[in-house]
Amino acid sequence: MEFSNKAYYYCQGEIIMLVQKRGSRLPRLGRRKRNHSSDGQYAEQIELLQGIIFAGMERLGINTNDSDLIAQLMAENSLSDYQPQQGDGLRRHCEWLVAQAMINLTEIVTGELDDSSTVAKLCRSFLYVGMAASVRDLDQNPMCPTCIVKQYSSQNGASGANVRHAGMRDLKAWAIRKYKAKEWRSANHAAQQLMPEIIEHGKAIGAVLMESNAQRTIAEWFRKSV
Repeated sequence: MEFSNKAYYYCQGEIIMLVQKRGSRLPRLGRRKRNHSSDGQYAEQIELLQGIIFAGMERLGINTNDSDLIAQLMAENSLSDYQPQQGDGLRRHCEWLVAQAMINLTEIVTGELDDSSTVAKLCRSFLYVGMAASVRDLDQNPMCPTCIVKQYSSQNGASGANVRHAGMRDLKAWAIRKYKAKEWRSANHAAQQLMPEIIEHGKAIGAVLMESNAQRTIAEWFRKSV
């Protein structure tokens, strides 16, 4: 089975759908608990969640027909907050995510939860299995959250800079082609003659050159192009 970030975003969609289905109105305190077992209001979501959980277990190498093994997985990951130990990799984290989703599912199908708690546990479980499914390499060493933020910021900043300067790079290349198309006494002379045309072309492609220093900038382009 191919897992990617699509799984994570798909499960986010299930969360949004659940919230919309339930509506924004909070249940009144003290109302009778409603049964949300497999034939209840959220039967479709429960069935879907169970399928994704079992797929996650199989990916982790857990036999879904072995109830004792599943019970052991849930017992070993019963703490609601994941506390990583030294040497824990992404596989260990994914085991916790899948186990937590299974624990929540078990509580949901008993029908002992009220509507608000059911929706909350369904949403949290879809989030957990989505995060686990989005991990491509289970045996990869985890990266610290700060490192991920720094890496993303660096890549995003670089891509943003590339987009911002793309027009000016195109204008520079266009101007140099004009310059090399004929002979000039000097780079300064060519810049002086071609400047109006280059400025107009720059406006057309979203690369604005200030007239006050355009000639100097263009001449520098020409000198460095030879």
